[in-house]
Amino acid sequence: MVLAALQGNVEVTRYLLDHGGDPAMPDERGSTPLHNAAAAGHCEAVRLLLSKGVNLDPIHYQGTRLHLAAVEDQDQVVMVLLEHGADPNKDVHHVFSYLMMTVCGKSLKCMRQLIETGADVNACDYSGPTPFTEAVADGLTDFVKVLLDAGANPNIPNQVALFVLRVVILTPLSPHV
Repeated sequence: MVLAALQGNVEVTRYLLDHGGDPAMPDERGSTPLHNAAAAGHCEAVRLLLSKGVNLDPIHYQGTRLHLAAVEDQDQVVMVLLEHGADPNKDVHHVFSYLMMTVCGKSLKCMRQLIETGADVNACDYSGPTPFTEAVADGLTDFVKVLLDAGANPNIPNQVALFVLRVVILTPLSPHV
């Protein structure tokens, strides 16, 4: 079922579910059908698996289903997961925040969706930086603007005690900021 979900093959996934397949059964790496469908952007497969009561929150080495959809720029899947109760502020200790994943995946659409559903723009990651700090460091002007417009605090120190404003000075950005 993991492979069928990864490929977005809803017919095979449904057939396996109807014949006793376990929608929460992980593969050898810990990926479940929902992890794979979310990362690959297969909304119909995601909806099918969620309709069978699959838990949104199990974590594997890459995080939750929402982490995978956010870093892979799967904005439609992000919306489906949020509509089904995924918490945009869930604290997962060993994995970047959902907003940080949107910066890593360069997914402005997913970032906006998470902010619209209440994601904390000032939440520090497990290693210290905020999404704003990372967006500045990566020179992602549009992300910086969205985060500031949403209330991001540019004065939160990062993990090495440099203030974001110092990073701005040291990091060349587009002249449009």
